[in-house]
Amino acid sequence: MSTKQASPLTGVLILAGFVVLGMVVFFGVRARLQSGTASAEHGPSWMEHPLEPRMKKTAPPPPRTVSTPRPGAKVRTLQEFYSRRAYAGAPPIIPHAVENDGLISDGCLNCHQEGGYVPEYNAYTPITPHPEMGNCRQCHVLQVSAGLFVETEWTQPDLPPRGRQAIPGGPLEIPHSLQFRENCLACHAGPQAIIEIRSSHPERTNCLQCHVVGDNMQSFKSQIDPRVK
Repeated sequence: MSTKQASPLTGVLILAGFVVLGMVVFFGVRARLQSGTASAEHGPSWMEHPLEPRMKKTAPPPPRTVSTPRPGAKVRTLQEFYSRRAYAGAPPIIPHAVENDGLISDGCLNCHQEGGYVPEYNAYTPITPHPEMGNCRQCHVLQVSAGLFVETEWTQPDLPPRGRQAIPGGPLEIPHSLQFRENCLACHAGPQAIIEIRSSHPERTNCLQCHVVGDNMQSFKSQIDPRVK
């Protein structure tokens, strides 16, 4: 039985078909690669619609600004600050009435965590530097001066010195320990801050980058001047 041989034209057509198919595959892959490169350079397609709710980018919140006291409001002073403490560094007394409900915490953070103006006193509420310690009345008590203590010879120690510097023109030292007072701006910035010790640059929040505790001043001075032992 004889078989019919394919004509040369049939072979040419088959070869041309393979060439066309190869070119289609080649240009298809090339187009996909170019599309991927463009996406990597210009971002994915959803970025062309930034208002799409699920992909909307929000700007970071603005830095917290420190407001100035309203005219006529009472300003805290160092004299008042120390008059409410048994000694420098002691917890201040509570200068206002509180509910005597037997609870050690009396909702103090409602006012003393964020501060704010209080019309009743025409003053700004002092902000606590340690709001994480909720048992406020464990340390802060009402002032009692009659019929409780006996006379002693105890006198208040000297107040912490102010205005000391490691070198002339250098940053002021911190004249107190940082225990319970890690948040410097709670006392040194804002309308509730004591007028004599308000920071002139409250926007610089990393205070310990320049200011050091007075107990550490000697070691800093020894690094600056080898004559200091």
